[in-house]
Amino acid sequence: MKCITLIALLCAMLVIGCTQPVQAPQEDVAESTKPAQIAEPEEVVEEQVQTQNDVRLTAKGFDVEEVTVNLGESVTIFVNDDMVEDHYLSMDGARISEQPLTKGGRISVSFTEEGAHEITDDTGKFALTVYVN
Repeated sequence: MKCITLIALLCAMLVIGCTQPVQAPQEDVAESTKPAQIAEPEEVVEEQVQTQNDVRLTAKGFDVEEVTVNLGESVTIFVNDDMVEDHYLSMDGARISEQPLTKGGRISVSFTEEGAHEITDDTGKFALTVYVN
C-alpha cells in the first residue's frame, strides 16, 4: 500500500511539474558576444620617477646639457650615488643651494622668469642650461 501511495505521489508531482510553463532566460545576443573585461596589471612605480624636468648630476656632469620648461615649472636635480664630493649649485652666478648637495640628494629649482638660465656646480666643470618659455 505504501508503495502505491508513493508512486501516486511521484506521478502527481510529475504531472504538476510538466504542466508549468518553462521560461528560458532571456539573454541579449549583443551582450553575450561582448568579450569579458580583462584587468590590466598595475605598473610598479619606483620611489623616484624621472620626468622630463628631472636632471641627474653624476661624477661626469649633468646627464643632459639643456632642458626646456614652461614659466612656473621646476627642474629637479638628483645627485647620483657615484659623486665623490658634495656640491653647491649656482644659477646665473647666484648660489641656489644653501647646503651642499650630497650623494642621493636633490634640489628643485622653480623658474619665474623667461629666458635662458645656466646652472653650474661650484667647481665650474658642470653646466646645465634651462630654457624657460
